[in-house]
Amino acid sequence: MAIVLFVSFVILLFIGIPIGYAIGLSSLITIFTTNLGPLSMVLQRTYGTLNSYTMLAIPFFILAGNLMTVGGLSRKMVNFANFLVGRLRGGIAQVSIVSSMIFAGVSGSGAADTSAIGSMLLPTMKDLGYKEGWSAALVAASGTMGPIIPPSMIMIVYGSMAGVSIGGMFLGGAIPGVLMGLALMGVVVIYSYRPGYEFLSPKNTKFKVGNKKAIIADGIMCLITPLIIIAGIVFGVFTATEGGAISAVYAFVIGAFVYKELKLKDLSKVIIDSAVTTGVVLLVTGLAGAFGWILTYFGFPNMVANYLVGITTNQTLMLLMIVAFMLLLTCFVETMPAVIMMQPIFYQIGVALNYDPIYLGVVVCMAAFIGTITPPVGVLLYVASSVAKISLGELLKYIPAFLAAIVFVTILVVFIPSLVTFLPHLLLNR
Repeated sequence: MAIVLFVSFVILLFIGIPIGYAIGLSSLITIFTTNLGPLSMVLQRTYGTLNSYTMLAIPFFILAGNLMTVGGLSRKMVNFANFLVGRLRGGIAQVSIVSSMIFAGVSGSGAADTSAIGSMLLPTMKDLGYKEGWSAALVAASGTMGPIIPPSMIMIVYGSMAGVSIGGMFLGGAIPGVLMGLALMGVVVIYSYRPGYEFLSPKNTKFKVGNKKAIIADGIMCLITPLIIIAGIVFGVFTATEGGAISAVYAFVIGAFVYKELKLKDLSKVIIDSAVTTGVVLLVTGLAGAFGWILTYFGFPNMVANYLVGITTNQTLMLLMIVAFMLLLTCFVETMPAVIMMQPIFYQIGVALNYDPIYLGVVVCMAAFIGTITPPVGVLLYVASSVAKISLGELLKYIPAFLAAIVFVTILVVFIPSLVTFLPHLLLNR
């Protein structure tokens, strides 16, 4: 009877019901029409999904990202990125990519990455004559690195639900995340040689050396957080939740007492914004967990896994099918619920074909987050267009080249598993 769940879910999405409510309502409808149990089962399974110590990491990382933005650390990251790559072809465009890579090592959120970096750099890019739609497309595409470069909220959720080492997934996402950044930087260089993109000329840059020692010191201070968090989680010094708490405390101390830009009056807004974001994320996560439980109850994951394994047992071909499926699904369903709902199916496929669970999890997360820059759902597209104050259509005409770069890296990872497994095997023997 899983058909009831899917049909009701699609209908609710089609009539414009928000994704979280569509997931919950379709679960209620299925339980009611199939006599699966009392309607309170949805609440019980939602609570069961969220009743995990690991899930506490999510609000801490969200809070850390907001504290860094308000406390001035985000601007220091941009200055450091400017120092590193500001002289390259593309100037400030390259700076935005590297800034996103650094910020991704703190927030673990693509939306936070896009919003923070976009707010700081899009006005500057506009002043330098950059095409607004092109700049917004670049910032949106750069935001996809947020959930891949560790730490990552989606990896925390996936690892918690699938029983996969979160530290292992963090390590597994490091090389692919950096490759995504390098691929986007390559796209910028290619654009810089095209007619009509003279604004990417090396001469058109706002690079200033300033105080080198201060810039480097600020950069190191910003990089300490992700390094401590990742090393601590990977080597078992503390859990992902404790790592999130440490990052929030560090961001507060640096913003309030070192840079002295985080004021007492700012804290209430930071906490409220973080609480609202956390509420939205956890509501969708919990309801998606209930949705996934219903699928499992009806044996849908086993059925789909057996069907797909019947088509092919080739690991590479199966992964390409999974990537294609997630690309299609995330065009219509937001990334977090899509991954949570499909996780039971991927788990069964992983068991059937003997995938490295860390490798499979990283590939699924990479494929899913491509959907954040594909319409109609693509949340990063809306964030970037909103920050840039332009129409979505103006941004969309420039997104294909950046999208192609992200897809290329994902396919590269499918064909070269060691890009994911190298660091976990080296440091964790997994």
